[in-house]
Amino acid sequence: MRERAADIHDVTKRVLSHLLGVQFVNPGMIAEEVIIVAEDLTPSDTAQLNRQFVTGFTTNIEGRTSHSAIIAR
Repeated sequence: MRERAADIHDVTKRVLSHLLGVQFVNPGMIAEEVIIVAEDLTPSDTAQLNRQFVTGFTTNIEGRTSHSAIIAR
């Protein structure tokens, strides 16, 4: 349930940011080879990662069944 709550929080944040005209850092804009080390990645952040430059990522919170892990596979 905790993973699903994080998904709902991510969707809420993205909808509100669009409605309010607030822009967050776009991980799709990474333009050099990197490995991302993060506390957590949202499914939307994971989906935006540029495979040409992001060679891998690791998080502290996610599990094998999280949406970010499923999208990465």
